[in-house]
Amino acid sequence: MFPPIRSQSDLDQDEYSRDTGVDFDPSEDMARQEGAAESDINVLMERFGVQSFQRPVVFQDVDYDLDLMQVYQADREMRDAWERLPAELQGAYRGWPELFTAVEAGEVTFRPDDRSQPPDGVPAVPPAPASADPAGA
Repeated sequence: MFPPIRSQSDLDQDEYSRDTGVDFDPSEDMARQEGAAESDINVLMERFGVQSFQRPVVFQDVDYDLDLMQVYQADREMRDAWERLPAELQGAYRGWPELFTAVEAGEVTFRPDDRSQPPDGVPAVPPAPASADPAGA
């Protein structure tokens, strides 16, 4: 015989469910755990020597003002600027963060170059003459 048709308004809903249902203890874990460490990504990364840079997860809207190509260009400019630094600085510091920390601590000081005068042997470039007619007519 089929069970009676049930609805959400049945008064004996819990009792009927207990009589006809399967009892399940949610405290029991039905998943087998003997292979948990072998499939954990953090364990695998550590096993193969990959450094994990875990940061706390931040949920927020972030508005990046650079697209991917602009980021690549900025990275290239940063690397080129690092290559233009004196070899002593490149050897003493591993990258820009360490150099910035040293500057803030006062270990390294920069003096602005006087770029108004060209170096010896380099002719000065005269400024372009200003034309009275911008359209050239």
